[in-house]
This record gives sequence, C-alpha cells and structure tokens, in this order.
Amino acid sequence: MPKPGKTALSSAGDMPKEKEVRLLVHPGWMFVSVAAAWLLIDVAVKRIVVTTMELDQSIALWPGVFHLTYVRNTGAAFSLLKGQYWVFYTAMGLLIALVAAFWRIYKPRRWLPVLGTAFVCSGALGNLVDRLTAGSVVDLFDLRLINFAVFNVADLGITAGCILFCVWLVFQTEHSEPADGGTQTTGDSETAGTPSERPLAESDEDLALKTSGGSEA
Repeated sequence: MPKPGKTALSSAGDMPKEKEVRLLVHPGWMFVSVAAAWLLIDVAVKRIVVTTMELDQSIALWPGVFHLTYVRNTGAAFSLLKGQYWVFYTAMGLLIALVAAFWRIYKPRRWLPVLGTAFVCSGALGNLVDRLTAGSVVDLFDLRLINFAVFNVADLGITAGCILFCVWLVFQTEHSEPADGGTQTTGDSETAGTPSERPLAESDEDLALKTSGGSEA
C-alpha cells in the first residue's frame, strides 16, 4: 500500500497550476511606441491618398464590396457629427483626460489596456492632425457591401483600441479579487495569502517553543 505522505504529495503535485500572466516591464514605452507607429501609418496612408487620388475618386478593389474612396470628412470618426467642431474638440479633451487619469490610477502593465489606450489615443491624434492642418479628415476605406461610412486608419485604431479595452474590462470583472482575501492572479499586482495565515503560523511556533521548553525542564 502507498504511504499516506506520498499519496498526499502526489495528489498535490497533480493539481493544475494557475496560468501565469507576464507583465510588461516598460508599459509606458510600449504605449508610446504603439501610438507613434500607428500615427505614422495613418499619416503616411493619408498622404499617399491625397497625392495619388482625386477628391471623390473611387477605386474598386472588390467591386460592390470594398472600394478605396477619397473623401473629406468634417465630422468625427466614421463621419459622425459633421461640422460640429466644438463637439469634436471637447471629446478629444475628455478622451485625453480619461486616458491620463486611467494611467495615473491603475498604472497598467498588461497588454490589453496598454494597447487599447495606445490605439485610441493614436487614432484620435491622427484625425486631430488632419483637422488642425486642413480643416477636415481624409477618409478612404469604403465598405459598400453594408453601406457603411467611409473611414481611415485612425478610425480603425479607435475601434480596435475600444474593443481591446472592453475585453480587458470584462476580464477584470470576471476575475476580480476574492472576497476572503485570497490570491489575486488577474490584477496588475499579485497578493498572496490570507490575513489569517500569519497569526496561525505565529501560534504554531509559540506552541513548539513551549513544548520544547517543557521537555527540557
């Protein structure tokens, strides 16, 4: 028959381990790098469209489904709120303030919130550069299959960033810290142990000292 000690040890070793999540060492650099790269891509693509296409010109990459159409947008992302400049600038200010507050409070070190906020800020800045320099935004991607608004690289960044950030929010909600103070493995910092472990360990040590003292006497 197997010894009880070996059985307990083997069963404990067979228990599945929780998946370790690697944290970013330099999340700030990751944020700046991704935001700058996406902004440069957006500016470059818009520059190519302006210099090689005529306004309102459309090139059918997939006829009736996907076209490249050069249009000028005076609204926000996806041609929303055309001509409402004060709404756009107000939203831009609130967006920057919210992202700055999020980074100051949470100090994210995971991929999803870092990439999400980087894409959102980069997309907003890309459209802002167009608006400040030309008074309108260059749009080019035309999904005619679903009769969608013409959009650009910056709009794609805003959409992708919002999706990544929402996925992170859902993940954080489903894996919140246990109410009994157990180990938190999904947050940006890991806290191991329960408040009751330390006093129990101290009481066991005191009991051992008392026992050894009584045997010597």
